[in-house]
Order: sequence, then C-alpha cells, then structure tokens
Amino acid sequence: MISDKYDTESYSQLMDFASENRALMDEIGAAGRRLGEDQFNYKKYGNKLSDFLGKLK
Repeated sequence: MISDKYDTESYSQLMDFASENRALMDEIGAAGRRLGEDQFNYKKYGNKLSDFLGKLK
C-alpha cells in the first residue's frame, strides 16, 4: 500500500484499512513473497551471475 500523501493522517488511514482487511493484507503479503522468491532468488540467477563475473577477469 502506498499513500499519495506523506503525512500522519494518510498513514493512519492506511493502517486502519490494513487492520480492517486482514485477508487482503495476507494476499498482498503472499504475493510479495512469491515475487521476491521468483525475482530475487540467488538459486535462479547464481550460475548466470557466476559465469558473467568469471568472464570479467
């Protein structure tokens, strides 16, 4: 969740929304985890990165 304003009122409203919509927050969290595991998993890119770095020597 991203606020369009940088103030305490906007932040408070987002936190109220989050506390009232736990199921949605769980879905967002799970989707974020899947994205992180897919895009930032060293096992997925480790060999390619190692090969690339090896060619720089």
